[in-house]
Amino acid sequence: MGLFRSKPPLHTWHPHEALYPVSMMRTARLVAVVPYVAGVLGVVLCLVLLFRESTSTHTLQPATAFYVLPLFITAIVGWLAYLRLRRRAMKFDHALCIRCGHVLDATRPEGQCPGCGAAYITSRVQWAWKRACEMPTSIHPPDNPDPERFPEATATRRHDRWMPDRFGHVHLPRAFRRSTLAWGLSLIAVLATLDIGIAVLSHVLELSPHTGALWLMRWSLIYLFLLTCSIVLMSVLLVRWKRRVRNLDGDLCLACGQHLQGLPDEAQCPECGQPFNREANKSIWAAFIQSTTPWFLRFGKNV
Repeated sequence: MGLFRSKPPLHTWHPHEALYPVSMMRTARLVAVVPYVAGVLGVVLCLVLLFRESTSTHTLQPATAFYVLPLFITAIVGWLAYLRLRRRAMKFDHALCIRCGHVLDATRPEGQCPGCGAAYITSRVQWAWKRACEMPTSIHPPDNPDPERFPEATATRRHDRWMPDRFGHVHLPRAFRRSTLAWGLSLIAVLATLDIGIAVLSHVLELSPHTGALWLMRWSLIYLFLLTCSIVLMSVLLVRWKRRVRNLDGDLCLACGQHLQGLPDEAQCPECGQPFNREANKSIWAAFIQSTTPWFLRFGKNV
C-alpha cells in the first residue's frame, strides 16, 4: 500500500501543503522511484544471466552480483542526494527558497528570491525546510493564522523518527525508508526464486548432489536471515505503537497519530484536520492492539 507510488507531500486538506520545498519533493520522489525501477530491471537481468551463466560455467555468482549491484548503487545515490540537500539546508540556516532552492538572506524578515523572484517570509521558509528535513519544529508556521485550530499546546513535536506526529504529518521523508524496504523485499523475492531455480537447474543440468546442496543451503540461510530481520523489525515497530496507544488510552488520531487529549469528544484533529469521534477512535485502536498482538503473547489475555 503506497510502496510503488510517490505520495503527495501532505493531505489535500492540510492547510500548509504549499509550504513544502519543491526540491525536497523531487529528491524524495527520485529516491523512492529509482530503486523500484532498478529492482524490476535487476530481476529481468538476473533471470537472463541465471540461465546463461548456469549453462556455461555452472555458477550463479555473476547473476546475483548483477542484480545486487544496481539496487545497491541506486539506493546509495538516493540517500546521498537526500543527505546533500539536508546538509545544504542546515548550512544556510534553512533559509532556502521553497520553489527553486536558491539561498536567501536569513537576516531579512522577508523579501524576494533572487533566483525565481518569489516573495518569501524568512520565518516561514525556515519552518518549512526544518519540517522537510525531519527536524523537530512546530506543527504550524510562526505566523499562525488560526491559533484556535492550531493551539500552542500541541506545537512541540516528539523526538521520535517513527512517530508520524513529530514532523507535522510529512509523508515524503518516509520515501527514503520505503525505498530501502522495497530493496529488501525485492531481494528476498529474487532469493526465493533463485532457491527454486537452483533446485530445478541442478536436476536439469545434472549437477552433483553435493554442489546443489551447497547452493540450496547458502540461499536458504540468506533468505531465512532476511525474513527473520523483517519480522523482528515489524514486531519492534508494532510494540512501540501499541505502547504509545496504551499510554494515551487510545486517544490518537487515526490519520496521523496526533494525540487528542484535551479536545472535545467530537472535533477535528489539530494536526491534520481529520474529523474524529473519541469513542470510535478508541474502539478502532483497541482492535488494532488486539489484531497486532502475536499469538504466542496472547494466552487468553484481552489486550
